[in-house]
Amino acid sequence: MSNSVVCIDPLVQRADGDCGMSALSMTLGISYREVCLTASKMDKKFLRDGVWLRELIEIAKHFGVELVYRTVQDYPEVNGILAVAQGVRTKRGTKRSKRHRSSDHLVTVFQNVIFDPSSGLAWIPEDYFRVTKRRPTRFLTVAGGG
Repeated sequence: MSNSVVCIDPLVQRADGDCGMSALSMTLGISYREVCLTASKMDKKFLRDGVWLRELIEIAKHFGVELVYRTVQDYPEVNGILAVAQGVRTKRGTKRSKRHRSSDHLVTVFQNVIFDPSSGLAWIPEDYFRVTKRRPTRFLTVAGGG
């Protein structure tokens, strides 16, 4: 299987915890159905509860693709799966007044455009982060995808 995706079929996630399956499908150029079937054979909870990045790495291996972590700063130059989080503030004066991270959401980055499976929209990164109030936290890319 070739690891070089030349176009993206923008997907809209089909359930709340489904952004990982959608992002993996877009990033690898493999049908959403095929990704979900493979994931469900590994663990049924993936389709219900969502996946961690390390679990996406394992799912990708079933397609003969090695995903590796890269520094978040690399996302403008390299295609891959970007984890984004939204900071949450609690009231000042309470014991927990510092920023806390909400659960991660996964998006696909292709040619420095963010494809968000929660909306199906394509974004310029600066506008995506400004509008959604999210920030990049982790980044996965295909090994050798330099």
